Amino acid sequence: IESTTDLTTADRFLGNLFADYAFTKDLHLRVLVGADIDTREKNYYFSGDGERAVSQQGIASIGTTHGVNLLNTNILTYNKKIGKHELGATAVYELQTRNFKSHNLSNSIFITDITQYNDIGAGTAPNGILIGSNQT
Repeated sequence: IESTTDLTTADRFLGNLFADYAFTKDLHLRVLVGADIDTREKNYYFSGDGERAVSQQGIASIGTTHGVNLLNTNILTYNKKIGKHELGATAVYELQTRNFKSHNLSNSIFITDITQYNDIGAGTAPNGILIGSNQT
């Protein structure tokens, strides 16, 4: 009997704030700040009982990702009425940053399926535990 455990958990925060400031009745500044923070964890185990995993005798992997995306927008507006005429100007400056990290471990050839991905070091793959990491 083939058996797979695939558990993914995620936490995500999305938020925006803004503030308006009037330097004069004609000159205004709006500052906006936004954030997207995303954290995920994935735990996977494929049992060694099925045909696809006979050579591996169980495959386990665990991994995490963490991403932060920040945005800042500044909008400066000037509106002046002179007699019958109106003069208007808008300037925008925007800055965005992104940071992403991921880490993962995997192993295979497990004596038993009891601990699954919870004891990834129990795998006896010839090359040992495979470790991966990435940051952008």
